[in-house]
Formats: sequence, structure tokens, C-alpha cells
Amino acid sequence: MCCRTNAAVGTLLTLASVLFVAGVICICVGFSTDYWLTYNIDSTRFEDLSEDDLVQTQAKEEYFNRTRGLWNVCFLDRLPTDPYNAPLFKSPVDTHCRRIRMKMDNSYNTEEATRIHMLRLTLGLFAGGFFLFLIAFLTSFVGCLRRSSGPILTTGSLTIFGALFCSAGIAVFHGCIYVEEDQENNITEPKEGYMKTWSNTLKDMTNKSYAWSYIICWVGVGLTIIAGIFFYITQKGIIFSV
Repeated sequence: MCCRTNAAVGTLLTLASVLFVAGVICICVGFSTDYWLTYNIDSTRFEDLSEDDLVQTQAKEEYFNRTRGLWNVCFLDRLPTDPYNAPLFKSPVDTHCRRIRMKMDNSYNTEEATRIHMLRLTLGLFAGGFFLFLIAFLTSFVGCLRRSSGPILTTGSLTIFGALFCSAGIAVFHGCIYVEEDQENNITEPKEGYMKTWSNTLKDMTNKSYAWSYIICWVGVGLTIIAGIFFYITQKGIIFSV
């Protein structure tokens, strides 16, 4: 991904290429890992729970320290006996996880169907972004071989659009979390992810925070956008150096 024009253009193109590769790697790591959200439960407050809720502390995943990604919910220490009827499996980093359910069911109401569609859309937007990154990677080689500004311009455009697709995926993920935490929805019985069905004590003892997979994904988006801008500048430099 480098062209032999003048030294300044070559240096800028090299920097753009390094940022592009680093950004895509960051996005891939964030996309594939399960540390987007972390839920830490203050177990010292279990004694404040009602008898019915206390029984659930060994069964329902809401009472367990856990992380969540785009694909899985993973448990950090104790394991629930009833993780919403989903089988647990061991991840490559030795945590026990369950898949996030994305299968549509005819019994779902509007909120549940919206949540499933948003989960799917999040993955679809990331897939679109990765496809654009792949094409950008190929066009960058064409630009270097031909020493042409056209493919470099295309590379910059594809890189920025790929980053926008990924950022849109993150935005839809936020929308999915909003649907799950909305207290005005029509969910009346305990179901996967919906905070409305939690007791007030459970809500108070749960500390939710964004984790490193989410952060590194945003870092990758930023790096690829900067790389795309550098590709644009490089294209102008190639034109002026001809």
C-alpha cells in the first residue's frame, strides 16, 4: 500500500496505510469480543432482596457479574442455572457464555421484535463496513501499482464510508440498549435483557459500564476516518506531483 512518487506523498500514503490497517484491526477486535458492556452486581445487598428475588440469585443471570458483546453474554465468576434456556459454552478466554438470542418468534410483541431487528441490523452494518474495508484494501494496491490518483481517491472514500457503517452499527447498538432499558415498554414478565422486569433493589445494586471492546471499536472508527482523510490528501499530492 505504498507509492513511489515524491517523499512527502510516499510518507503520507504510508501513514494512511498504517492507520487504515490499525483501525480495521481495532474494529475487528471490538466486534468479535464480548466486553462492550460490563454489569457488576453488589452481592452484599442480596440481603435486601425479597424472598422471591433471593431465590433467583442462583438462577437468573441478572444477579450475576457479566459482560456483554454483540454476540454473547459472558459470566465472570458464578454461573446461573437458568440463563434464559440457552446453553453455556466456554469462550477462548475461559469465561462461560451464552449466545444472545436473535431468532424471531411469532409471540413477540412490538418491543421484542424491534429489539431483534436492531440486533441484526447492528451486525449487518458492521458486515457492510468490513466489506467496504476489503474493497478499499484492494483498490489501494491498484492505486500503488498504477501510481494513479483515482484508485487512491476511491480508497479514501471507501475507508470513510466503511467507518461510517461501523459507527452506525454502534449507534444501533445504543438503540437496542435503550429499548431494553425503556421503562415504558410493554414487557410484563422476565425476559432476556429487559430492565423493566427487574426489582428496584436489583436495579440499584447493578452497575453498568462500557468496557474495552466498545472503546477500542470507537478508536478503530476514528483511526479509519483519519486514514481516509489522509488518502484524500495523498490523492491531491499525486495529482500535483504529476
